[in-house]
Amino acid sequence: MLPFFLYILKCRDGSYYIGHTDNIEKRMSEHNQGIGNSYTSNLLPVEVVYIEQFASRVDALEAERKLKKWTREKKEILIKEGWEGLKSFKKRKKLTHSTSFDSFFDSPTVRSEVAQDERGGDEFIAKEVRESSSNIKEFDLKAEILSFIKKNNLIIPGSRIIVGLSGGPDSTFLLYILKELQEEFALDLIAAHLDHGWRENSYLDIDFCKELTNKLNVKFVYAKAKELDFKPKNKGSKEDLGRQMRRYFFAKVAQEYNAKSITLAHHLQDQQETFFIRLIRGTTLSGLVSMKPIDGIYIRPLLEINKSDILQYLQENKISYLVDPTNFSQEFLRNRIRSNVLTALQACDNRFDSNFLRTLNHLKDTENFLQKLVEEKFNEIAKKTDNDFELNLEQLLALDKFLQKKVIFYWLYKSGVSFELTERFIEEIIRFLQKPGNSTHNIHFQWKIQKNKNLAIVIKIH
Repeated sequence: MLPFFLYILKCRDGSYYIGHTDNIEKRMSEHNQGIGNSYTSNLLPVEVVYIEQFASRVDALEAERKLKKWTREKKEILIKEGWEGLKSFKKRKKLTHSTSFDSFFDSPTVRSEVAQDERGGDEFIAKEVRESSSNIKEFDLKAEILSFIKKNNLIIPGSRIIVGLSGGPDSTFLLYILKELQEEFALDLIAAHLDHGWRENSYLDIDFCKELTNKLNVKFVYAKAKELDFKPKNKGSKEDLGRQMRRYFFAKVAQEYNAKSITLAHHLQDQQETFFIRLIRGTTLSGLVSMKPIDGIYIRPLLEINKSDILQYLQENKISYLVDPTNFSQEFLRNRIRSNVLTALQACDNRFDSNFLRTLNHLKDTENFLQKLVEEKFNEIAKKTDNDFELNLEQLLALDKFLQKKVIFYWLYKSGVSFELTERFIEEIIRFLQKPGNSTHNIHFQWKIQKNKNLAIVIKIH
């Protein structure tokens, strides 16, 4: 089941706020719609002081009620030192130790105990401990990520790597992990941050990232989106535009610093969201495979890591991070899938994460097998001449339609065609190739296909 979270957030005015997932999402939504009050505004920007996960909404709500009762505040609490302040909080004499009180803190990372001080007063003491019981599966996240990196050959020892850093939990975690692996791979790390300028206070994210990279002794570069010489390839959603801008900026930084790769912090739940986004919009088997560990210059070391494990690591190591308000907005399809679809699937079966990953790996195996078959067929019906590949049309059109599409896609790729290819576009090319006679078909302002008798070649237009 997807974890339900209880947060203690540091607010803009320096105060602290206790809230659960639904409550935070509601306030973020009100703020984005411009209907929030000054209290809502003071919630932004936020920094997570403490986060605890629960199996259900009911459990989290009960924990929130208890915690607010203890701090004797209904909505907002002032704590001098965040979670450390709660450790020394003194209970009211009338509040007695109870089973429900225990259940809130009885987790793998936090337990509670009530002690009588020497003066006879009740004092609440919360201390963080590691769960050592045999029924809790313990694993080393660093070792798991290292194994994934080596299995997929993601990092070349001695290389320079750009780390995409937003300041959020995922990219902050990624930077810490790469810092731990820096000596083993002799890495030269550069953290890169793009300020989209979509929030008034987005400049505070830059300050946070500067402080973080200074602490880790990692070089930090940043830019503002409005200052980039950027022209979007296509008009899509706001989310897609942001992705295009980041890609442009990261590639520019990689070129400037001669970096071997750009590291992104996509994790298992990002994979799940991408899978359903593509399923909703319609896609191929290749699309359902979702994000790959290596995609050109981009690498993704966290693709099989659970978000809950990332948050637990940050909590246990007392690492602060930023919370992006747009992550709670229902304006974005990805957020709607995260809060509605994935939550429902987790509620149906708590094995969803592991079963999804296993299914995705089956799809990858199938895709890899088909790709080998496509390459074999292509080598049988294509002949290399100078810088071109002549395709035998009779042999191509004799193939199964599925293989036809895959071979044409591979043919265009081998010919150096770099623009985005859609299924409709590939079908248009097939119709052209099926027509009798010699002719030419422009497929792009830079590319055309020339058909002569039973052969076809892709030509770049200079």
